Amino acid sequence: MLFPTPLLDALRAAPATPAFEHGARIVTRGEPLELIRRLTDALREAELGPGGRSPSGPR
Repeated sequence: MLFPTPLLDALRAAPATPAFEHGARIVTRGEPLELIRRLTDALREAELGPGGRSPSGPR
């Protein structure tokens, strides 16, 4: 299994379980999973995927 599959599987397995705590702030496993989903959706919408190039071309 390649990274980040095990991490994503762990987040999906128990989305209501705390993943991080900082003081009184508790972040559930579902919160970073939702952020990851939103980011990947935005990258796909921008037609940026594995092996893709940025709109400005290679650097």
